[in-house]
Formats: sequence, C-alpha cells, structure tokens
Amino acid sequence: MRANGFIVHVTATADEARKLVGELLPKNTKVFTASSETLRLAGIAEDVDASEDHVSVRTQLSDIPADDVDARIRLGALPDVVVGSVHAVTEEGHLVVASATGSQFAPYAAGAKKAVWVVGAQKIVPDLETALRRIRTYTLGKEHQHLRELAGQGSFIGKILIIEREALPERGTVVLVPVRKETRPAATVGGRARPNQGTVIVPVSGRFLDESPTRIW
Repeated sequence: MRANGFIVHVTATADEARKLVGELLPKNTKVFTASSETLRLAGIAEDVDASEDHVSVRTQLSDIPADDVDARIRLGALPDVVVGSVHAVTEEGHLVVASATGSQFAPYAAGAKKAVWVVGAQKIVPDLETALRRIRTYTLGKEHQHLRELAGQGSFIGKILIIEREALPERGTVVLVPVRKETRPAATVGGRARPNQGTVIVPVSGRFLDESPTRIW
C-alpha cells in the first residue's frame, strides 16, 4: 500500500486505532464519517461526530430531510476530511468498496482533502477477484440483513470503487485494525427483534498477532 501512495498504520488494538484516528484529524475542519460498522464498533464514529475540535458533517446531515437525497449527497461530497472504511484490501494494496448509491465515493476518490480508511484486518484478500467475491457473497448479505433490521428494507450493489493508488502525497491514510471472532446472542435493534447472529467479526481491545501477508503494507 505504501508503494501505491498510501500512508499505512498497523495498530495493535482497536483502542490504539481509535486514539490514532483522533490524532490524525486536523482541528477546525469539516469531517465526514461515512457509514461503517468498523467505525461504529471501534467507537471512532461516535468520537468524531461528538468532538468539538472539528465540524461533524454527519451531524449536519440530520438537519436535511431524508427524502432530499441530492442535498445530502452534495453535503457529504466535499468535506475537509472523510473517515470511513472499505470492504476489501488486496495484497497488491488496492482498496475496494461497494455502495448502493455511491454517495461516499466522491469524498473517497477526490472530494475530501484527506481520507482516512479504518480497515479490519480480516478484509485483506489475495486479489481483486477475491475482493469482489467477498463483497458479493459476504458484505452484501451483512448489509442487507442490517438494513432489514434497521429500516425494513434491503440493499444492493449499485457501484464499486477501486482505489489502486493515491496521486496526492499524504492524502490517503489506511489504519489497519485487529479483529476477533465473537458469538452474539439475540437482541433488539431499532425496536426490531434480531435473532442470534452466530459468529461475527469485531474489533479487539487486546493485542493481536497479525497473520496477514505483511508485503501489502
């Protein structure tokens, strides 16, 4: 990834990643947190959107009616910094992310002056073919289930962004986060009953021995 123009940080714990992201964000700037379970579970999304050190674009989005999709997309397209994640990282150091609307693609690709992607180590895959298969056979199913529970609607893949390299020096930063497997019981989300989820991947707070191929850094 470094050979592709990305700054890369390999963290030992999710707490370390959380602290690092806070340090990477310039003060008094507009920061947009893209929707991401990695950011949510690690506490990064909450930290960014609640901080008084910068302006949260996501908080501003709450002032725009949900049915005004164009206005919401435009607001999120040009932040100073975008903090998000991707769905796969290939061993060649390419970032791959899918979306129904593509709303996060503008700041990811060029709209934001700086982009910080927080990525679980389980998303590292051998090649682009495997990355696309992971998106279609795993990521889409998880997102479909999540939206069914949250809003009673499904999801689909509308657009896929592949970031092979970063042209602007120090624009793109990748923070790799260790993960562990956890069995989650039934719960209630958004007023809806959620059945036992079985084994899921979550960020860890303890140390982690990274078994992924180190050549991607």
